[in-house]
Amino acid sequence: MLVSIENQDVSAKFELNDAGLHVHFEDPSYVHADMLILHSSNSRVGAILHEGYIGLCALPQTLSVDALRTIQTVTLLSTLPNGEIFRLEAPLCVERR
Repeated sequence: MLVSIENQDVSAKFELNDAGLHVHFEDPSYVHADMLILHSSNSRVGAILHEGYIGLCALPQTLSVDALRTIQTVTLLSTLPNGEIFRLEAPLCVERR
């Protein structure tokens, strides 16, 4: 069964630097995403999480879809309650127009 959820924007901070694209989530649940999807038509970001699609948030205006087209992997991070950084990687899929 495929579940699709569009919810309020998820709290996430995007950082693009020499090490690649990093997405810092306030909620560590989103670090488990199997894939991040960037919709080029509306600059929205979604994720495949627990076998379903979840709409996350808008891409910050400081980043463009074109700047991210060549990125294949994104680092997902969150700070756990004990202060440790929880970090996983996931593929980034940029939807084609």
